[in-house]
Amino acid sequence: MLTNAIDRCIAASDDVQNVEDFKKWIRAYVRPIIQDEYLACGHGRITSAGVLMDHILLVDYPPQFLLAIKNAAGGIDTPLMRRWLATRRPVYFDAAAPWPDIDRAWYATFIARDLRNGVADAVYDETHCIGTYFSFHRLPGVDVAFLETVLPRLTP
Repeated sequence: MLTNAIDRCIAASDDVQNVEDFKKWIRAYVRPIIQDEYLACGHGRITSAGVLMDHILLVDYPPQFLLAIKNAAGGIDTPLMRRWLATRRPVYFDAAAPWPDIDRAWYATFIARDLRNGVADAVYDETHCIGTYFSFHRLPGVDVAFLETVLPRLTP
């Protein structure tokens, strides 16, 4: 059943031609699999200032949160993003059990926006220093084994 849902999701992605199509695709095909309430998807470059986003698409994600996590140079720098860059594997964060080394200011913003948890994954082109980043939030739970199986197929 899950394989069929993923295959339908991937096939439906061929019809995405613009931002509105992307949002509809996320809501109709990706969200039933991942079960998130918010998605932030970005395409950008990694620089010494952090990740500079060329494009950011939000699907039901609070836009004011992005303003709160920009650094002084205008880049986006979050613990989830940093951990993904270090491991190049899906990253899982639960506000109820924060990492011991979590940035307290970022954590306070995460809590204030009631994001609850997050699952992040990305694709990074080393040659061109450009990547696409997916950050899903407010999942009913985080099943690591399930997400490690599904995310690589949904976030290329």
